[in-house]
Amino acid sequence: MTRWPFYETGTNFLDARLGLIAKDNSVWVDVNRMLHGHISIPIVGGLVLFYNSVFVYAFVSIFLPVYLLFVVLATLITVMASRASGPSTTPSAPGPASSA
Repeated sequence: MTRWPFYETGTNFLDARLGLIAKDNSVWVDVNRMLHGHISIPIVGGLVLFYNSVFVYAFVSIFLPVYLLFVVLATLITVMASRASGPSTTPSAPGPASSA
C-alpha cells in the first residue's frame, strides 16, 4: 500500500489540498467571495481600531506631556511677569515738610 506524503495529517488536510487544486470548487473562490463580500468590513474595522489605538498611545505618551509642560511654563512666565510689573512695595522718600 502506498502512503501519501500527507497521510499522517488526516483526511481534512487532504481534502483541503485537493480543494486548492480543483478549479471549479477551489477554496480561493470562497476566499475571494468573502473578501469582496462582508468579511472586509471587520478587517477594515480592525485596521481603524488599530490605528486609533496607535494615535491615542502617541497622544498620551508624547503630545499630552509636551502640552502640559508648555501650559506649566506659560503659567509660570505669566505669574512671574505679573509680579515684576506690579506696584512697587519700596517706600518712597518723604518730601520736604511744608510749614504752615
